[in-house]
Amino acid sequence: MCSAIPIILGVMSAGLSIVQQQQAAAAENAQIAAANAQAEQNYQFQRLQADAQRTHEQQQEWLREDRIMQNNFFADQAFHSDIAQYNLRYMQEQQAAGWEKRKKSIEALEKKGQIIAAGRTGNSVTNLIADVKRQEAYFDFATGLNMAFTGKQIQEKKKGARTKWATAKASVQPYLKRTILDPIAPIKRPKNRGPGWAGYAAAALGGAQTGFAIYGSNPDLFS
Repeated sequence: MCSAIPIILGVMSAGLSIVQQQQAAAAENAQIAAANAQAEQNYQFQRLQADAQRTHEQQQEWLREDRIMQNNFFADQAFHSDIAQYNLRYMQEQQAAGWEKRKKSIEALEKKGQIIAAGRTGNSVTNLIADVKRQEAYFDFATGLNMAFTGKQIQEKKKGARTKWATAKASVQPYLKRTILDPIAPIKRPKNRGPGWAGYAAAALGGAQTGFAIYGSNPDLFS
């Protein structure tokens, strides 16, 4: 009977060791599962954030494209309107100059007719008619010079209109989307498989050593 006591003590010690190892493995696996679940939750949340940011960037690009189209439309309309006004002004100036030149020509003819009708002869008539012609020529020259200045002014205003048009179109630039990367998937920890055969063998050996050690140190307790 006494020889079986160390074996019983060894089995009890080994069983207790195995139970403790299993409990420790279960507790560790619970922690691992909780950590893996938290990591997965964080990963999915980061993916949702990345998708939301990509959607926001796409919407910003579309909004900017729409704004560019509107801005270009109004810039083109304003430019064409300015050019049309400058062309119209030049045409009006040309028409006014033409009417004024025609008026002066009629007046010159009337003066020539009056000189001739007055019955004058000789150099006085020639000088008077030459004077009328000089006045007419001076008016033509002044009118042409004024139209040249007007044309130059309108050309400069057209250049200014083109600069204004280009500046207005360049005032809204395309939207540069940010590159949103997907989060890195977490590396999940594997679960503890428990003591296994090596753990059982170690528990059995440890139990046997513990049983014989207890029995050897206190033989009187088991006699």
